[in-house]
Amino acid sequence: MKMLGIIILTVVGLVAGKYIANKVFTPKDPNPPPPGVEYGSLEHLRIITKEISATLPKDIDSETRLTKVWARESELVYDVRLINYASKNIDRDKFLDEAGKHIRKAACAEPRMKLLWKHGIMVTYQVQGNDGFGIGMISVGGRDCL
Repeated sequence: MKMLGIIILTVVGLVAGKYIANKVFTPKDPNPPPPGVEYGSLEHLRIITKEISATLPKDIDSETRLTKVWARESELVYDVRLINYASKNIDRDKFLDEAGKHIRKAACAEPRMKLLWKHGIMVTYQVQGNDGFGIGMISVGGRDCL
């Protein structure tokens, strides 16, 4: 089950990271915010999350569902639900430790994530079991890739 959790969060991290990064920036042609709105500002992030939220909930795979995306200052937060596992059946510390390592490694290899970090935006994955109870959060920022 440990390996399944790692795989699930790695997939979620990559898919969700690419999904949001595509809404914020593209490597050759940035998607700028409206005039007067600063890149990476809370207002800019709210515009992005509103657009993405219109497509949610969205199954990432047979194990994982992206239920909500929201913003706070300099941060995008993905609410992710494990479809087949209740929080009480997950060893939180092991899950977050192992999944966090894999998510950070995958995120650090993704050029579009680097563009988010260039503008000071951190990405946090808030994970819940299928019972709606939290398992924990994994945050990834540019300092994780030094």
